[in-house]
Amino acid sequence: GAFNTAVKTGLDSEFLCAGNASGGDCWLWSIHNEGKSKNLLDDSFMDNSTYRAVTVNGVTTNYAKILPTENGKTYTLSATLISNGIYYYYLKEIYPDGTGPTEANNQCSYMWNNNGASNPNTTQTKTCRFTARNNATYLVYFAGGTSSMSHLTLTDYQMEEGSSATPYQPYMSPRPYTTLVPSDYTPVEYLESSGTQWIDTGYILTSSDVVYKWIAKDLNASGSTSLFGSEVNTNPKYAGILHGSNTGRSLYVGSSTGRSVGYKSNDGNFHSWVLDIKSDGSVSLLKDEAIVGTNTWVAPIQQSKSISVFSNNGKGQYSTVAFKSFSIVDNNTLVVNLIPARRNSDNVLGMYDTVSGTFKTNAGSGTFTAGPDISNVVYMPQEQ
Repeated sequence: GAFNTAVKTGLDSEFLCAGNASGGDCWLWSIHNEGKSKNLLDDSFMDNSTYRAVTVNGVTTNYAKILPTENGKTYTLSATLISNGIYYYYLKEIYPDGTGPTEANNQCSYMWNNNGASNPNTTQTKTCRFTARNNATYLVYFAGGTSSMSHLTLTDYQMEEGSSATPYQPYMSPRPYTTLVPSDYTPVEYLESSGTQWIDTGYILTSSDVVYKWIAKDLNASGSTSLFGSEVNTNPKYAGILHGSNTGRSLYVGSSTGRSVGYKSNDGNFHSWVLDIKSDGSVSLLKDEAIVGTNTWVAPIQQSKSISVFSNNGKGQYSTVAFKSFSIVDNNTLVVNLIPARRNSDNVLGMYDTVSGTFKTNAGSGTFTAGPDISNVVYMPQEQ
């Protein structure tokens, strides 16, 4: 829980150390949330040499800067200004056919007026919001009072997505995400089944102390389906099966059937889950790091058939579900760690197991659906 919180709230360039406290091992993670800088204007933005000459209303200025916009998105510009003359900072549009630049339909026109003539060297903080449209190129330039930049000082210049200005942060150059998937594979955000696909992990449990962890969006509206597990015909039958629908699933484990553990996932969102099964006969379920249910069961767990994902290996009961990850810890050892991915050689979808170093593909019919590719990644082997 502490690790997840640190990753979610960590700032760019911070480092997080996480590992086994009792063993003293530590993995060092570099944080770069969302893979891009909040401030979209890099350090060269205020470099005079990167300005371009444009003609506006018959007057040429050498101090115009193209903004990194994406059509349809809303942006907020902010800066601190000091001037000893009257300065206006304009926003202009250049259209795909080459016409313009024209006033951006009163979007930030004359957006920053620092009246340095009557209040010289007064520091002012200015903000401006605009929405990129019509596939136009957007640029800013300043004019009025003087033709030299020496009369205007801009600091803490920031452009960010959204409709309000937030505290200034320096531009951070993009750094890659880390992934456990080798370069022969492309990680994807999730792997989704339609009700006929499933994956055999190939792993058979060896103890009755088992922890299942997964992040998923359960799409079953009704019916008797299973998220994962396996089943045989003789006791102990079950290897930790969550069976039912997204409005409520019951746990089948060992020879115990229908144990309520508080599972409900009918809001259409992804959630993180932990199912902790202990050999002392206790079981608990956590949803987004909070316990939602506990119960008891009769050990031992079923240890004769491999665990499947998206289904119950042995009975079918295929689920319609999207998994972002799935792992098994057996007797305090990570034995399965599945990451959704696409094999680059043939574009086949599946889940890469970082423990065995194998790619698990569809054992059913039809094809999986993948979420967006996760780009800007670098392979980090698990042993590192």
